[in-house]
Amino acid sequence: MKIETYSHIEWEEEFKEDVAMTMTGFSDILVRRGREEGREEGREETTVKFIWSLHEMKCTDEMISEAVKRPVDYVQDILKKDAPQ
Repeated sequence: MKIETYSHIEWEEEFKEDVAMTMTGFSDILVRRGREEGREEGREETTVKFIWSLHEMKCTDEMISEAVKRPVDYVQDILKKDAPQ
């Protein structure tokens, strides 16, 4: 039976596969996904702060790009925004 039958929500395919592969329930999967998203946001925030620190130390965009292992245009986009608090 499809998951939509019980929830009346259209779930993305990856989510349905997670449910089918585990029997821990929706809440466990949602909590796990929330943690993963939170960790990713934390890593991104750390990267942005590191980019700004290197910029303040007068590193070139190319040097920063190498240090954070991201494209130069990513670094330049970050530096166009306001510095983090």
